[in-house]
Amino acid sequence: MDRPLTEARIARLKHDPTGSSKQIIFGSTHPGLGVRLYASGQKSYCYQWGDRGDRRLITLGSIYEHTLEQAKKWWREQREQERLGIDLLQTKKSLRQEIIDKDTVGALIDAYLVDPDHLWSKSHMKNCVRRATEAKEFFGSMRPEDVSRLDIRGLHKQITDRGAPIEANRTKTFVHSLFSWASDPDQDHLPESHPNPAHERRRRRSRAAKRSGGVGRNREHKRQRVLLPSEEEYSRLLKAADSTSTREGIIVRLYLLTGLRTNELLQRRWRDIDLKQRTLFIPGDEEIGGSTKNGKDHIVPLGDRAIQLLRDWLGDPKVMPIPDLPIFPDDRESSDPMRPLEGRDAWKRPWNQVRQEADLRDWGPPDAGFMVRDLRSTVSTWLMQWRGRTDTECGFLLNHTNEGESVTEAHYNTEIRRQLEIKKSLVTDLEEIMEICERGEEKKEFSTDGFAPALLASNGS
Repeated sequence: MDRPLTEARIARLKHDPTGSSKQIIFGSTHPGLGVRLYASGQKSYCYQWGDRGDRRLITLGSIYEHTLEQAKKWWREQREQERLGIDLLQTKKSLRQEIIDKDTVGALIDAYLVDPDHLWSKSHMKNCVRRATEAKEFFGSMRPEDVSRLDIRGLHKQITDRGAPIEANRTKTFVHSLFSWASDPDQDHLPESHPNPAHERRRRRSRAAKRSGGVGRNREHKRQRVLLPSEEEYSRLLKAADSTSTREGIIVRLYLLTGLRTNELLQRRWRDIDLKQRTLFIPGDEEIGGSTKNGKDHIVPLGDRAIQLLRDWLGDPKVMPIPDLPIFPDDRESSDPMRPLEGRDAWKRPWNQVRQEADLRDWGPPDAGFMVRDLRSTVSTWLMQWRGRTDTECGFLLNHTNEGESVTEAHYNTEIRRQLEIKKSLVTDLEEIMEICERGEEKKEFSTDGFAPALLASNGS
């Protein structure tokens, strides 16, 4: 005969060693509410529901942690959710996961990415999100306190074995910054004394460590690939770009006439060009379409050849372009005509066609293939090698950060004017170089004796 559950009855219940593996005692007053008995002597409140062929069970917890009145209240809540069609087991699983995730590495990473104190650029944020996803998948539900140096090395090795040694280094640096931020007293995520698991202790390096570039890191190589005058690669590239399309011919030439980074050129709109002043303006503020690497505004002088290329691309010189219209709209299917060629993938296919048509020789690792960024390296190397320009002068045109800039000079704009004049002379040199290469006199004019592509090492992307 069924009887109601009482505290006294629950206390007398015992597991039957000869019975089934799943032993539940139900009460008569609350259908489905019962006490599950375990061989270990433990007892827990549970709720069973469903048809005979589809019985489902959910537990509240030990009878020593919850009173009978609390169990009855919980039973009413579960019955109400069941009537509303809510999956009780899925709800419990989600709530449990929220509790688990609250103190995991994943939760720490989420808090790190949304910290308003981070003044990251758009590209830096994109890279951090990618590396954060990798770290989340690796660490899973681990707590930050449990992450060890061995775990960090495991993450680094996993990415390295996938064929991305540089990305492995960058991800490890990201994790190092994450734990440094978490142990900051202002954040209060980890104790200030908590050791950073991504930090490698300085010690006498082994031969293997010296070969790899450091303890726990992969060796990184600076690209040395530039256009070779001895193989007439400059003129071959221009011919290949022209044969691909008019647009590709103009884009490649503008890269070689300005030394701009990929998105610094492709994201530009007609409002950024001043045909009267003959300048191209690249804003540093991302909110207004900025794309400079250092976040500073950059003004590039445009020579006669660059102005002519833009006028030819515009078509009728008498028609003024719409200021917000991209200079090079994204012409892929289902794309917005007001959207520029933003990102590497937008111009990836045309560039691959140009590169394949030019048949540029592969130098082998670490300079496999010829990349768009190598056009920028070519600009600095050729200016220094064939026009005797200094590293500092090339840095003005390439918008490298000048740590030694005088505050007083910047205030009175004297330094800005001086740099603009230097940029104009550099642009003139680039036009002369292009003219020589287009005439087919590249190999004759530029002797290969003493050609040193290593000069571009300090003029990276």
